[in-house]
Amino acid sequence: GDDPSILYVENGLDNLPIAKENMTLVAAWTTAPVFTVRFYEDETSTASYVSSVYENEHATKLTVDKMNPHPGYTFEGWFERDAEKSFDFEQVITSDVDLFAKWTKDSYTVNYVLNCSDECTNSNADEFTVDGMPLSNPEWDEKHRFLGWYADAEFKDKKTSIPSGLTDGITLYAEWETITYDITYRAGAYGTGLIAAEKKIHNEAYTLRDASYTRKGYEQSGWVSEEGLTYDFGDEYSANAPLIIYPTWEIIPYTISYTCS
Repeated sequence: GDDPSILYVENGLDNLPIAKENMTLVAAWTTAPVFTVRFYEDETSTASYVSSVYENEHATKLTVDKMNPHPGYTFEGWFERDAEKSFDFEQVITSDVDLFAKWTKDSYTVNYVLNCSDECTNSNADEFTVDGMPLSNPEWDEKHRFLGWYADAEFKDKKTSIPSGLTDGITLYAEWETITYDITYRAGAYGTGLIAAEKKIHNEAYTLRDASYTRKGYEQSGWVSEEGLTYDFGDEYSANAPLIIYPTWEIIPYTISYTCS
């Protein structure tokens, strides 16, 4: 105005002249600059939330419940691009700010039920993330064959991997079978009798049966394979292969006695 005793102050009190008489100070206000704080849920080109903050004011932290859910992840905080420390929301805003959510993958535990002796080994990891995990076969001895991992003790829900998207721990059960070979006894063209097939365990010797078939006028003397190999009763069969055998026969000698009348 025209009154020289009235001073309009726009930039604070630091540079006021020394008063030599009464003066009236009138504050003059200008609009403070407004800056934009953008929140990104990941390294995308579109901000999920934008707020306006006056210069030298504090930005309000965006809470996790306002973002899309991220199953299998834990929210670590808001970070400026390439920053190692999270953004300090106690600091005042003096420029536009872009903030990015940092997520870390949660870890979940796998409990393996190996169903084998202490000699069995399992190289699979004890933890996995939401990305899932491939599964390798455990190893036992030569007598056992691994059939698969299952998510149930009844061996119905087979798993070749831990699927992606799983956000809870899991128990996996190993199923095995003993490696065996059929020992098949056959009566042949003349023998009488029936014997169910028996099993030979891998790398274990199998003891052949004693006489098991009958034939009129003959007695069984041993065994012969389809390949022509002969075996005595009680022989041990050690090959890791199936065996089909037949009885061998000897004629029963009869004594004829003559009497004079």
